[in-house]
Amino acid sequence: MEFLKKNATALVWCLIEIIFGVLLIVESAEFIRILAIIVGVIMIIGGVMLTVMYFVTKPQEAKGKYLFNGLTYLALGIVLCVKSQWLSTLIAVILVILAVVLFVDAFEKIQEVCDKLRLKEKKWIAPLIGAVIEIVLAILVLVISDQRWLFITLGILIILEALYSVFVLIFLSRVHKAVTEEAKKSDENVIDLEDDKKD
Repeated sequence: MEFLKKNATALVWCLIEIIFGVLLIVESAEFIRILAIIVGVIMIIGGVMLTVMYFVTKPQEAKGKYLFNGLTYLALGIVLCVKSQWLSTLIAVILVILAVVLFVDAFEKIQEVCDKLRLKEKKWIAPLIGAVIEIVLAILVLVISDQRWLFITLGILIILEALYSVFVLIFLSRVHKAVTEEAKKSDENVIDLEDDKKD
């Protein structure tokens, strides 16, 4: 229960990411198009509000504020609503960039694994697994040309990232708990020694 209270916000975001990833896998391009329109409408509403605020606010207070952001939001919102299909292309480009990033991160993990093996150190399995997963995902992104499969890949990546975040939160929480308990025991031992000296 304490873990849930301390990490409630992070866990909620992870849950949102998982839901988003599942929707991407199920709906793919259509989901992206609808999402683009929704975001576009929200940006248009925000743009109109900011633009109106500029004209109803005193000139001294409104100087350098509201109008630029309002017009920018309006323009982006209109583009997203009118050309919602562009977002699919943009995501495809982002996925290719993501593949390159995954390769680089995987190679860094391989370096870590090789260093640990040569130095005969332990704890090399986790980075090895991470490297293999990243390389496989990167290859999938680059090889698969069908846009639907690209969105499915993106959904899988988002879900895996969310699950990894949950794993990290649990791991860090246990480490923190262990360190706290150890510190508490040390403090109790110090108090017991002081009591013994007084006796």
